[in-house]
Amino acid sequence: MKKLYFKLAKQTYFVLNSCANCKHVFIFKEYDCGDTYYCNIENDRPLCGSVALNENFAGNAFGTKDDEKIYYKSMKKWDKWEEKHKVEACGKCDYWNHEI
Repeated sequence: MKKLYFKLAKQTYFVLNSCANCKHVFIFKEYDCGDTYYCNIENDRPLCGSVALNENFAGNAFGTKDDEKIYYKSMKKWDKWEEKHKVEACGKCDYWNHEI
């Protein structure tokens, strides 16, 4: 019975179209967090601050007051952007496109 089940599952398996496999998606990754999905259809995403994606805002430490200002300005810009663009991985809108 198990062999038949796996054979049928293998024949009928397919991936659903969703935000997770859309060409417009940006997947935020960090070492200690799960993935978070954002729609970047307008292609206007600022740096996200992720160390795992090598997009940290101002290096690993603050060297000067200017570095601190850059960090907080960048963080504010990211927070404003991500608030409006967060999507569910299993969602799908009319603009879904898989062509890369």
